[in-house]
Amino acid sequence: MEISQISDIQSLVEKVTSRVAPEKEAEVSFTNIFSNAIANVKQTEATVKNDAVMAAAGLTDDLHTVIINAEKAELALSMLVQVRNKALDAYSEIMRMAL
Repeated sequence: MEISQISDIQSLVEKVTSRVAPEKEAEVSFTNIFSNAIANVKQTEATVKNDAVMAAAGLTDDLHTVIINAEKAELALSMLVQVRNKALDAYSEIMRMAL
């Protein structure tokens, strides 16, 4: 069984920038990165729900994968919350600046 790496913000940035043509590089925004992070959280949560149903129904003997996927979902959500918190801190700091 192969263990895949959890997507982090750097890989999300690389995915977004690889899809963007060089002349459109300025269009890479925090919104794109944040929406990809949200999609990653939704995907990992869906995987965990599916794994939980399969385990509860007794259709899988692969409990270690269920636990690994649950940890991946928890880490993805934690990363998303931290990115949001940092963005809100930056926004608050900008709003406190004197013009």
